[in-house]
Amino acid sequence: MNIFSTLTNTYALTLLIVASFFFLVLVLYYALAYFRVGRQKKGAEELQNNISDADLPSVSVVMTVHNDAYLLKDNLVYLLEQDYPRYEVVIVDYMSQDDTPYVLKVLKANYPHLKVVNFKEDVNMYKGPKYPLSIGIRSATNDVILLTEPDCKPLTFNWVKTMAAGFVRGHDMVAGYSGVRQEVGGLNMMMQYDNMESTATMIGMSMMGCPYTAMGSNLSYKRSFFMNRKGFISHYSIPEGSDDIFVNQNATRSNFRFVLHSDAFVERVPASGYKQWRLQRKKRYATKHLYSFGQKLLLMLHPLSLLLFYLSLVLMLVHDIMLWPFVVALFVLKIAWQIVSFGVLNQGFGVKQVHFWSPLYEFYFLVANTFLYFSSLTRKNK
Repeated sequence: MNIFSTLTNTYALTLLIVASFFFLVLVLYYALAYFRVGRQKKGAEELQNNISDADLPSVSVVMTVHNDAYLLKDNLVYLLEQDYPRYEVVIVDYMSQDDTPYVLKVLKANYPHLKVVNFKEDVNMYKGPKYPLSIGIRSATNDVILLTEPDCKPLTFNWVKTMAAGFVRGHDMVAGYSGVRQEVGGLNMMMQYDNMESTATMIGMSMMGCPYTAMGSNLSYKRSFFMNRKGFISHYSIPEGSDDIFVNQNATRSNFRFVLHSDAFVERVPASGYKQWRLQRKKRYATKHLYSFGQKLLLMLHPLSLLLFYLSLVLMLVHDIMLWPFVVALFVLKIAWQIVSFGVLNQGFGVKQVHFWSPLYEFYFLVANTFLYFSSLTRKNK
């Protein structure tokens, strides 16, 4: 039977049109979220050239810790040795029972710009780090607050300077890239893909004028802006989301930007195993239900298009095996463009080899992330 005669069947033609439509949606998504973001990163390297040190604001780096002595020994010096003339580091030690107080005491003796806020008793009426973090922000001397976390370290000693430059053009909130330290192993590659995909979505939507979230491991905003927007008061009762909810509620096209210069990168210690990594991902999804309807719709575009694309291909083969050339052509073109565009993204952010496996990881996370999202809704409704 001639393959084109098969397309005279209305059902087969409808399936081909549906598959082609969602193929085009995915191609556009890869172009905007992967290829464009990767190219934008390359163009960001000249961002700092025209900004003088006199124009840069004073900065307070703020971080909360709890039993993180082993991380502070490795990472805190990278914060204290930054090449920046006017900054302080504010550490809120919330009831640590390990060597954290000792480590901070030793470092404070050598770095006068280190300020330590100690909590000996549990005075936090709510769960989570929001109250200690808000105390750290209020204790800071400078208006520009730069947040990070104990398991992260800047990749260069120009991190504070590069992030602070984001405020020169009048923004109230600035976010940077947070990577995961690359190690050998399949689990680490899955972490790399998950981090790159979610980051590309954040940056891509921000570039289109719809910022919706950022990572608290590399986030900055003005303290006056934080105070005027009532800080975390509206969501103190939610343990997660000191970064996610605050950015989602307050970021706009005009007051928020991502700084994509390599000097603004921080690197996170990868999860020690699958269980810890899954817990981190659960926390990330715990606040998604608070997003606006429009934001939820945009975030559903990729997974829903992917699901309908593969479903239509399967139905085409089930309906008539003679449609296989169309199925193969759409599938191969989709995979090829995905690998190329994700490769551009990876190259821009210094991640290696993950793009070759991106089609497989994409399908895995389609299932895993859907489960996480609906399980988080179930917990909120209990």
